[in-house]
Amino acid sequence: MALHPVRGDAASAASLACLANAVRARDELSAGRAVSAHERNVAGLVMLLAGALGLPSGRAELIGMAAAVHDVGKLTIPDAILLKPGSPTPEEWTVLRHHARLGEAILAGHGDPLLDLAATIARSHHEAYDGSGYPDGLSGEAIPAEARIVAICDVYDALRQERAYKPALDHCAALDVMVRRDGRSGLDRFDPAMLSRFVAIQSEVERAWAAGSR
Repeated sequence: MALHPVRGDAASAASLACLANAVRARDELSAGRAVSAHERNVAGLVMLLAGALGLPSGRAELIGMAAAVHDVGKLTIPDAILLKPGSPTPEEWTVLRHHARLGEAILAGHGDPLLDLAATIARSHHEAYDGSGYPDGLSGEAIPAEARIVAICDVYDALRQERAYKPALDHCAALDVMVRRDGRSGLDRFDPAMLSRFVAIQSEVERAWAAGSR
């Protein structure tokens, strides 16, 4: 598994924590969709999955820290779109998808390896293994490994949470959606080996998600 070269230090960890606090502050001001709760849940699941994939605990923790701001680009999305009741229009989905590039723009270019990893994850966590994702249409192992880990955890948490445009799914229903490839013509959205490992530790996933959502 090719991984992004990264090390963690107090300064870069503090920078990510500040960005996470900014997301949390927006939640508190807008009474919206609890973006910060999603970020927190995804970070915890990412550490769990990264460890199950055989990564050292320190490396798994760094990927989790970077994943904790994977949706920071949503800070730039107007509330009228981000908090809109009901399903977004095609035009609104186009605006929402910009959060991947905008998140990278917020995080990249500081010369810090951990922030660079967070930028990579922010840009690429909506790429799909079959090439149908965004913003770059990457496929297979061209998608950074850390982003492939985050993609699985991101979708699982999104399925588990209620949104204005959809009900929450329970654990088994969420996994069923993911394993049956989201109904998309038999094409794989997720790295199959990573998804297989996620399913193999599903009891731990369910417990971790429940604990993080309290």
